Amino acid sequence: MFTFLQKYTAGNPMLINEYMPGGGGRKAANHVYKKVMGADPLPPR
Repeated sequence: MFTFLQKYTAGNPMLINEYMPGGGGRKAANHVYKKVMGADPLPPR
């Protein structure tokens, strides 16, 4: 999967592979969500 991302990502950015135990499911999804959306993604009501 990593070699596919390196080959087909536009602009040829530097990708870093990080080992994450349990990273095949919810743990990885939460990690990506926090990185993309930030710590507090929704404004207070």
